[in-house]
Amino acid sequence: MIIPKDVRKHTLKYVVKVILLCVISLSVSIFVCCCLNRAQFIGNYRYILYFVIIALPVSLIVIFKILMQCSWQGKIIHLEFENIVESEQPFNPVKESLYNRYTMYGYIELKNRDVKVVKLFSGRMKDSEHFDDYEIGDEVIHIMGTKYYQVISENNNSILCGVCGAKNEKANDVCKNCGSHFVRSNTETR
Repeated sequence: MIIPKDVRKHTLKYVVKVILLCVISLSVSIFVCCCLNRAQFIGNYRYILYFVIIALPVSLIVIFKILMQCSWQGKIIHLEFENIVESEQPFNPVKESLYNRYTMYGYIELKNRDVKVVKLFSGRMKDSEHFDDYEIGDEVIHIMGTKYYQVISENNNSILCGVCGAKNEKANDVCKNCGSHFVRSNTETR
């Protein structure tokens, strides 16, 4: 998998934002700990506050590790669809406010033969034309820090951008919507 410079730069910005958030939260918690030492709290409440202050950056680091999914590449081997009726007015739903939310899950076989289940699409009925963008056998690439999955279709000669999600012609090297280059696999032929 060959990752273009602009996609790497996009990913790096995302990672820097998360690391910066962790550093800021850690420095705030250290500052608060220093302030708590000066104030003379009596009882066990001080230790509970210490625990919360220490747990905050640790939880952010765990969230950071979860967000830092490794980049992966694979092929769609199975698709599942889910239809849920939702309301725009959750407190007092009426028939006029109901709509269908479609969700598509893809079973992706990775290079090491593991199977990963991912949510490829979730949206309203009017957006369901995106279901045609995914077919069994299509190649899916996910780069850490991008919002969407890049899908290289074998049958309909299209490619979905991994940065913005726009549909493009397979022959294009750059997304027509956001201008980022497409990730190309080593085995792909154009």
